[in-house]
Amino acid sequence: MGAAVVAVWGSRANRTNNSCWTAMEDYAALLTDRTVLRGSAVPCTTGRPHSVAARIAKLPRHITAVFLIGLDAQKSVAVQSITAAARGRLVISETDALTATAAAAAVTALRAKRIPPRHGRLAVIGADRAPHLAAALLECGAADVTALRGNDFHGPAIRKLMVDHDITVDLTGQDSRWAVPARTVQVPTDPFHFAALALPGLLGALSGHGTNHVTVDALAAAARALTLITPVDRALPDIRDHRLVPTVARHVSRILGTPTEGSPHTHP
Repeated sequence: MGAAVVAVWGSRANRTNNSCWTAMEDYAALLTDRTVLRGSAVPCTTGRPHSVAARIAKLPRHITAVFLIGLDAQKSVAVQSITAAARGRLVISETDALTATAAAAAVTALRAKRIPPRHGRLAVIGADRAPHLAAALLECGAADVTALRGNDFHGPAIRKLMVDHDITVDLTGQDSRWAVPARTVQVPTDPFHFAALALPGLLGALSGHGTNHVTVDALAAAARALTLITPVDRALPDIRDHRLVPTVARHVSRILGTPTEGSPHTHP
């Protein structure tokens, strides 16, 4: 069985064509190394959701899951919806994996400030870049989440958000001069280093259970797993931590019920 990393060229989402190519190869190698699914790289030259979904539908039958990169969150959701409606294979987007890791980083930031569950106030800047993040944060124990769309938040406006909230998650990467490190989770411009933490365990659990939907519950479970193995002096676990993949897979599997034959699709 295999997993395809489908990379969309020229969509101007969050990558240049060159960085999209590099990420495609890196993700394929990651899945081959960390799961029992052989990762393969599949470039796609059009960003129209129906065209991408059609390309996914024509993949070889041994491909049981797809990891989609190079599209923005809205187009990624459209591809997932089209594929699921046709009862196609599982499609996880880079936004999904990024959401799980960003939620974990926010929860560990609250923990570092000794804010107990159901008490933390969080703000998300650029929430349209990760539409499920606010809901995942609430599932992870946030008391309140303010989700702000777009990029029109600079200087004093950002500082006010930090005054009114315990932790601010910035998905835009803009005007970092106003960020307070102890109160800000900044997502890197290249999502790979965040998304790679959650992806193998998340994909292994979901594909092992035969589902073709990525739910907020699954993303929140992955986030909680990441926080569980994050040392107290770090924001996130080390990518080399041997507990990383099985812990994420186990937590996600718990909310999915009885797995299908042959799961989980992860290396111990």
